[in-house]
Amino acid sequence: MSPRGTTWSSLDLKPHGTPAAYRRHYRQGTPVCEACKQGRRIAREAYDASYQAAKRERYRLAREAGLSAREANRAASSPARFARAITEAGRTT
Repeated sequence: MSPRGTTWSSLDLKPHGTPAAYRRHYRQGTPVCEACKQGRRIAREAYDASYQAAKRERYRLAREAGLSAREANRAASSPARFARAITEAGRTT
């Protein structure tokens, strides 16, 4: 990173084909190249897969703790809701 008060050099910029380069295209209003589109798509797919896996795990734990399917589905939507639902139910995992 560049120290405060200096400008970024081209050496500090992430190369095309990365999510950072995709955001740079977006911020600058330039057309997004295919490499950057693909890099963003791959990163997004990986993020979505890990998010869905975590959500499935929270749902499974909520069901094991005795929550109904509806309660478990709502609790699995976020880690904070999961913790709150388990605590309110007086159950621990």
